[in-house]
Amino acid sequence: MCGRLLLALCVLLLFPVLLAAEQQYLITETQLQNIEKSTQILLQDNQNSQLLVQNLNQRLEASEQRSETAEKLAETFNNQLKIAREQYRTLQTSFNKYEASQLEIVAKKEAELQAERTKRQAAEKQRNTFIWLFSVLAGLVLLGTVGKFLFKKLFKK
Repeated sequence: MCGRLLLALCVLLLFPVLLAAEQQYLITETQLQNIEKSTQILLQDNQNSQLLVQNLNQRLEASEQRSETAEKLAETFNNQLKIAREQYRTLQTSFNKYEASQLEIVAKKEAELQAERTKRQAAEKQRNTFIWLFSVLAGLVLLGTVGKFLFKKLFKK
């Protein structure tokens, strides 16, 4: 009996405390509307965030595609550059061989020209010597003729 009395006394003393605690957890209609508005705002923010994430994902995919395209283009350009460099080396080698052969031809032609000049100079020297000798002989003949003529004229008298 004492236990029941004690229990009844505890219930009577704790009942107002329990009622006050229960009133703390009661929500007014305005608070409920505010919570619903906040929930709607959060849902809208969530949808906006999802749309933003989708948009960013699409832009990322587009960027990745452009990046892949740029990488393929760069690879193509690098291959073309490699081919162009190989062609340049081949052409450079070919040109160097051609230039060497042309230098040999020029050297041969210059040697031929020099030989021709030497021959011409020798021929000119021979011609000049011949003219000089002919002139001397002609002078001697003329001198001899004049001398003979004078000798005849001088001793004929």
